[in-house]
Amino acid sequence: MGRGHLIVFEGADGVGKSTQVGLLAAWLAAAGRAAVVVREPGGTPVGEAIRQLLLQPDHVMEPLTETLLFGAARHEVVERVIRPALAGGRVVLADRFTLSTVAYQHFGAGVPRAHVDTVNDWATGGLVPDLTLLLTAPVPRLTHRDRMEQRDDGFHDRVREGYRMLSREHEEDTSPSGWRRLVVLPQEGDTARVAAAVLDAVRPLLDGEEGRGA
Repeated sequence: MGRGHLIVFEGADGVGKSTQVGLLAAWLAAAGRAAVVVREPGGTPVGEAIRQLLLQPDHVMEPLTETLLFGAARHEVVERVIRPALAGGRVVLADRFTLSTVAYQHFGAGVPRAHVDTVNDWATGGLVPDLTLLLTAPVPRLTHRDRMEQRDDGFHDRVREGYRMLSREHEEDTSPSGWRRLVVLPQEGDTARVAAAVLDAVRPLLDGEEGRGA
C-alpha cells in the first residue's frame, strides 16, 4: 500500500472551507476512497480542548501564546491522526494547516515570521501538504463570531493580504510529477462551481497525472 495524500484547505474566515472539505470528502467516499477529515485546531481530544481555549470569545492572550497553542494542537493531530493515516495509504483532508498560522499569527497579529516558522516546523516535523487549496472571497460570509472572527477589520484585512502574499511566495512550488502544490480558488459562482474547481485541482494528485495550472 502506497503513502496517502494530505490535502489542505486554507483561507480567511467565511470563505467556505468547511463546506468544500465536506463536499470533497463525499465525492471521495462515492468513489470508494473514504477520507480522514481533520480540522485545526482540533482533531484529537487535546486539540479540541485547545480549540475551546483559543476560540472562546472572552479569552485574552498574547499573540505568541496563541502561536504556541496552535502549534501544540497541530503536533497532536499530525502525530496521532495524520501520519498514521498517510502511512496507511489514506487521503487526509485538513481544514487549515501551517499557512493559517503564518497568515493569522504573523501577518494578522504581528508575531515574527521566524517564530511562526519555527513553531510550524516543530509541530509538523517537516510534514508538507501534497496539495493546498487556498479559497478566496472578496466579502467573507461569517455565520458566527468566535474570538478570531471578532477581531477588527484591520486584523482581517492583514490576514487576507497575508494569504495573497503567501500565494505569491508559493506560486512556483510543484511536485515531482508536475502538479502545483498550492492552487488559488476564487469564490466565483455558486458552491457547486467552486466544488468543480476543487476536483479539477485534486484529480492530478489522486490520479498521478501531470498537473494542470489552476
